Amino acid sequence: MELHFAGNAQAARDASFLERVREQLHLPPDVDLNFVALENAGAEIVLRYDLILPKAVQGAEFGAADGVFVDEAAAALLRFRADGALESGQVELKDEKHFQSVQAQIKKLAAADAIYSAAPNETIDPSALIAQGKPWMVSPDAAGRKRLKRAFIP
Repeated sequence: MELHFAGNAQAARDASFLERVREQLHLPPDVDLNFVALENAGAEIVLRYDLILPKAVQGAEFGAADGVFVDEAAAALLRFRADGALESGQVELKDEKHFQSVQAQIKKLAAADAIYSAAPNETIDPSALIAQGKPWMVSPDAAGRKRLKRAFIP
């Protein structure tokens, strides 16, 4: 599918256009694109969006948290030629160092064996996990992504 844009700021906020942007940028359907700006830069139009991107933390060093998703602030930038054809589109984290520090913290939790991996639909007794020295747990979110959360927070 070729993405085209020939419009104004209202068109950049249109739900069907945002759906095509998600597809073009290979974003999950539950990621909200928040329109920031439309810039006419000479012979091109630039659209900017802010979003929260679920980013996977992967590797054996993360122990039970291998494959969890963390939410990171990101920005999407789309450049269109004057005829409306997409020239380029990209998504970048706003703060790569923040993601690296989150990964480092998860590695420390994994090294301390402080993470419990809950089975689907498992009933969790937070006091039992805390007694085991596992105050963190991995469980799926509403979209089915693995998430790391405090064991005593529902």
